[in-house]
Amino acid sequence: MRYPRICRSGANTPANGTGAWSIVSGGTGTFSSTAAANATFTADNYGVYVLRWSISNGVCASSTDDVTVTYYESPTTATVGANQNVCASLVSAGLGANTPTVGTGAWSVVSGGTGTFSDNTDPDATFTADAYGTYVLRWSVSNGTCTASTADVTVNYYQAPTTASVGADQNHCATLTSTSLGGNTPAIGTGAWSIVSGGTGTFTAPTSGNSNFVANGYATYVLRWTISNGTCAASTDDITVTFYQAPTTATVGADQSLCGTLESAGLGGNTPVVGTGAWSIVSGGTGAFSSTASGNATFTADAYGVYVLRWSISNGVCTASTADVTVTFFESPVVSNAGAAQNLCNVTNTTLAGNDPTPGTGLWTLVSGPNTPAITTPTAYNSTVTSMVPGVYVFKWTISNGVCTPSESTVTITNYATPTTALAGADQNLCGTLVSAGLGANTPANGTGAWSIVSGGTGTFSSAAAANATFTADAYGVYVLRWTISNGVCAASTDNVTVTYYESPTTATVGANQNVCASLVSAGLGANTPTVGTGAWSVVSGGTGTFSDNTDPDATFTADAYGTYVLRWSISNGTCTVSTADVTVNYYQAPTTASVGADQSHCATLTSTSLGGNTPAIGTGAWSIVSGGTGTFTAPTSGNSNFVANGYATYVLRWTISNGTCTASTDDITVTFYQAPTTATVGAAQSLCGTLTSAALGGNTPVVGTGAWSIVSGGTGAFSTLLLQMLLSLLMITVYMFFAGQSPTAFAPLQPLM
Repeated sequence: MRYPRICRSGANTPANGTGAWSIVSGGTGTFSSTAAANATFTADNYGVYVLRWSISNGVCASSTDDVTVTYYESPTTATVGANQNVCASLVSAGLGANTPTVGTGAWSVVSGGTGTFSDNTDPDATFTADAYGTYVLRWSVSNGTCTASTADVTVNYYQAPTTASVGADQNHCATLTSTSLGGNTPAIGTGAWSIVSGGTGTFTAPTSGNSNFVANGYATYVLRWTISNGTCAASTDDITVTFYQAPTTATVGADQSLCGTLESAGLGGNTPVVGTGAWSIVSGGTGAFSSTASGNATFTADAYGVYVLRWSISNGVCTASTADVTVTFFESPVVSNAGAAQNLCNVTNTTLAGNDPTPGTGLWTLVSGPNTPAITTPTAYNSTVTSMVPGVYVFKWTISNGVCTPSESTVTITNYATPTTALAGADQNLCGTLVSAGLGANTPANGTGAWSIVSGGTGTFSSAAAANATFTADAYGVYVLRWTISNGVCAASTDNVTVTYYESPTTATVGANQNVCASLVSAGLGANTPTVGTGAWSVVSGGTGTFSDNTDPDATFTADAYGTYVLRWSISNGTCTVSTADVTVNYYQAPTTASVGADQSHCATLTSTSLGGNTPAIGTGAWSIVSGGTGTFTAPTSGNSNFVANGYATYVLRWTISNGTCTASTDDITVTFYQAPTTATVGAAQSLCGTLTSAALGGNTPVVGTGAWSIVSGGTGAFSTLLLQMLLSLLMITVYMFFAGQSPTAFAPLQPLM
């Protein structure tokens, strides 16, 4: 059904013009009068409407004003879930409110304290209280200015009751009243005692944890302490209290002494009226009762001895009533065994080794001996004997037990004197023989001596019992020989002598002498590997340096400086004479790089200027002629030497710097010696008419040098000398070939035509 939504507008009445209402937004509806300033408006639906009052007058611009009218629908009626009881938690279940179809819902706390909603707009929100207690929570459904609809739910938050605890179980004897039951005082909730089982009785304070309990009869009672709080599950704890009656007083028969048997007569214990009886062994060993619960049981022992047996009447925790009876079982004495004969060495004390006389008693006595020693504890089977001297003793061991016949046996103890201290003589070092000198041991005053081999190999003593025996080894090596002096069971006295048999060492050899250039490291030195002895390198002369491995026959040697070194390979073996061989290694430094002066050209002389060779820092220099002819150097080993040629020519001269076997460094200089040219002559001056070609100019043919015409002055022209020069060159080649077989000293060398 649709209801009208009516609102009165309340606009002003125009003094000029006419007014009219219109709807700007919000929906549809009806004005009671569109022209009445105070008209009402009936909306077709709930919502927000904007209505406009317009006043118009002719062509004038209208005056308008808007009014907003909001129509709210009544909110949905609020409902909530059932009241809640929450135990041991501060968080409720969902509160179960309804979801509004109109309006919005929100939770609030009405009473009880503070707390937090999981979502205060969620109908089924949970509520977390800040403390235990009863809370009233409200669900409010609101819509605009309408009166909110509310519903309340009550939530009781109960704290879990204190965990119940009681005292230790109790056992009481000869009383029906317990001590304090030890129930705890609840911090939360209330406590109360109850009887679970056992019978009837009363609590002195039923709601107090420390109450006592008074039983109506002897029995075992289970009592319960319960702590409750609201709807929470109660906490309980139980205590067991047992009330025991005092047992009957125990009695037993007389003590018993038995011989040759392990079974007693009846033990004579009484039959209990209250409680139960039981036999036990207090001391003496193990055994078995014919019945542990029968007062007049018999006892069979597992071994002879004195047994204390106890008859105990017990009832619960009551102190048992006991009575003891002593039964002694005597055994026939054991067969005496004085122990094995002893062989001792020069001792004053020893320990006897008779057998244990238990269950009887033993006694040591001296039968014979070189003196009367002291037996420190004659009744102890392992007594010590003191003040002994070397000699033979006989002791008796007697075992007795009660009235039984004693058992006897004897032991012989022989005490040997300490052997003489062994001395084996001085150590020996031998070379080239397998037979030692006399070993030089001492002759024993007490005991006997014998030689033996400790280590080193095999061999033969000239006499193993002779102190000064010799020893022949089967092979070279180090032998440890022992001289042992023994006497009976005494620890032998020993001393060792070391005899070393050295074989003559291998003859040492080395490799060829070496020349090493521009390096301080030799090649392998090429010594032999010893078959006998050990080899080692050393420096004999030349300076210092390092071997790559001074025990390696083919070691290399790194010198600390250039020079000539003598290195020695020594093969040693013990005390034998060392075999040696030497190798010489020359370490040459690379010679200085040779350099010479600039090439030279000289005229009308056969002697050069200084050739400009450098002075070597390393090595020695020397001049030589590479090509050009013969001649002499004024200082053949000086870089600054001059060169005197034997004829005019071009000479290539070489400056060589050498050092040992190193590759020499060289540099060459070219020196050319020119002969003075032939003196030029020409024909007579010419005067020519009507021609531009002269007659032959009459220049002489050079013996030394080459001739050439040139114009000094007068103008330009051409010489017809080309054909002549060709003929002259051909003539000179012929002459040179003709004299080719002659000694260069017989003819001056021909010069090329220029």
